[in-house]
Amino acid sequence: MNLKSKFLKYQDKVFPILDIALNGVNYFFHIFCSWYVSQQSYGTLNALLSILAILLVAGISFQTYTAKEVAQDGVTPKKIYKTAFTYIAILTTIFLLLIDQINNFTKSSYFSLGLLFTVFILNLFLSILRGILQGEKQFFNLNINFYVENTAKLIFVMLLLPKYNSIDIVLMGLIFGMAAASIHGILKLKVTTLIIKDQGNIVPIAKSLGIIYLSNFFIYYYTSIDMVIFNYKLNEISGIYAVVLRYSQIILFISFSFITVFIPNLSSSIKDKVSFNLKTRKYFFILLGIQFFLLIGYKTIFPISVGYLFGSKYIDAANYLFMGSIMYIMLVNSFYLVNINIILERKKYIFSLGIIAIFFTLFLLKYGKNIDMFLKGGIFFYTLLFILLVGTFVFEEMNENGRKKYNT
Repeated sequence: MNLKSKFLKYQDKVFPILDIALNGVNYFFHIFCSWYVSQQSYGTLNALLSILAILLVAGISFQTYTAKEVAQDGVTPKKIYKTAFTYIAILTTIFLLLIDQINNFTKSSYFSLGLLFTVFILNLFLSILRGILQGEKQFFNLNINFYVENTAKLIFVMLLLPKYNSIDIVLMGLIFGMAAASIHGILKLKVTTLIIKDQGNIVPIAKSLGIIYLSNFFIYYYTSIDMVIFNYKLNEISGIYAVVLRYSQIILFISFSFITVFIPNLSSSIKDKVSFNLKTRKYFFILLGIQFFLLIGYKTIFPISVGYLFGSKYIDAANYLFMGSIMYIMLVNSFYLVNINIILERKKYIFSLGIIAIFFTLFLLKYGKNIDMFLKGGIFFYTLLFILLVGTFVFEEMNENGRKKYNT
């Protein structure tokens, strides 16, 4: 059995390792960028990347839908490309109308915003390519595709950023990485998927994409909005907060690598409610165990490492790492419950996500006056979100059990 065959056989066990390693490459990318731009510029860069993260939810939605369509028909429906062009046209119009306001809010430049929007457009079509690979079950090539993107952008930035010290070089690196991944994706497509089937009306796909989009939107909103607002209100120290978030998101990256494996296992047990509930609790305790060991790191090793990894200009971030880790633990646990609701095809949880998102945003805009208030606000609202999601879950369970007893 060759290496590729072994990977395909044990990919559910290998995936978390490869995914964490990929996040490690991406993490070094951010560390490297922090070395060659000013603290304030690094904060602005992270604000732009946070906005980009929200925009890229569209790419995730297109990838998911494309994978489903290709898996069913073996071809790429033309309506997917039609919908992508329509979406880009609408968003481009909105972008151009609001470009002055966006520029002032992000404290960046028109050129940087142009590069950011280019990344978004390229990612949308790269996501369709990845959806095709996913639909063809080319998981090995899909994993390689992500490594091609991250390695290419890292090489680009390592070669040029030390010379030009500009966040625009970083954004160009993102474009270069996605272009390289797009070429790799095209080369790996099967001949059958190059046959584009015209299915005409794009309204059904828009509705399907809307549901997928909404399910993913809040995950990226919660992990991005505080950085965007912090950069707007406290731009002079936004680089410090960006480093705090970089450390906090280690919990997110590692936990999501495991959740990605947990979800298919839970989905396969959906018809056996006893087994499903046992696995739900088992996986939650595994997450808590992972978080406990990470918390030890946030109290001991991580604060010491700030100066070595990011440099002395970010040393103040070490004082806030533990608070940031608590904030993200509550957020990750909330996202775990969101995924459980998605598997059970429930929708009431979306109201909890929306309500907390609104109040959290308003809180940051009014009371976010320093790093301490941003982190305390995050801990409070993410804890409240977790409580609401638990309450919604228990309420739904009681309703379902009541209906079953009534029917019997």
